[in-house]
Amino acid sequence: MQIFANFNKSFDFTEITSGEVLFELKALASDSSKGAVGIETELFKECADELAIPLANLFNSCIKSNFMPIEWKLAHLTPNYKGKGSKSDICNYRLLSVLSPIAKVYESLLAKRITNYFEVKIYLIILNLVLEKVYLGTSSKHIC
Repeated sequence: MQIFANFNKSFDFTEITSGEVLFELKALASDSSKGAVGIETELFKECADELAIPLANLFNSCIKSNFMPIEWKLAHLTPNYKGKGSKSDICNYRLLSVLSPIAKVYESLLAKRITNYFEVKIYLIILNLVLEKVYLGTSSKHIC
């Protein structure tokens, strides 16, 4: 029984702002790899103010067209020793996927939107359950 909230709203990505892009660009680790695109992370950080608006427009265009450039999907795979066992045993390594800085920023912004959507949805479900219990609990006392 649903009393207070409508949970049937489908998910849509909200528009990415230049401020969000700027924040993500400045948050990139300076020592991270350039990835398959071949542009150093430091260049993205140094030019963050100039890149924020065009990247926001590009990201929004990608969302609207349901398209992501293939170069953003490419990653360099690097084996990373887990820190235990023989270094000569391949099972003691895990693969690190090294993405380009532009892909990291784009995926981070999308991930925040998806996470926020589900956090709000879970909050509304819990709120609905609590309110339903309160509503049914108080209304049942008044039934003859």
